[in-house]
Amino acid sequence: MTAKKTPRAAKRDIMDRIHLEGVPAAFQAMLEVCRDPKAPAPARAACGSALFRAAGLFDTKDGGGGLDKNPGDMTADELAEFIRNGEAHIANLQKQSAALDAEAQDGEDGLFG
Repeated sequence: MTAKKTPRAAKRDIMDRIHLEGVPAAFQAMLEVCRDPKAPAPARAACGSALFRAAGLFDTKDGGGGLDKNPGDMTADELAEFIRNGEAHIANLQKQSAALDAEAQDGEDGLFG
């Protein structure tokens, strides 16, 4: 007989999956739309805006998320570099998440416990 999950444990499991699987998948999907020259312009613009917002580039506290230029003023090469940096940052976060997941498997409460 298996014990029923508590609502808190169920929520923690769902949040773990959202952070570990959903966020990287959503990022990848948005990036693919941005890079697809056949994607409709409104879809590309919406995904680009969502990526910039997630990166804090629309934060007005520091005038654009710490960048020297606003995204609308960047060249294609500058935007490509920004995307590469974002991908590297996501990869780093995924490694950190995997390490936290490994700790949780060792009996820890985990990130949301």
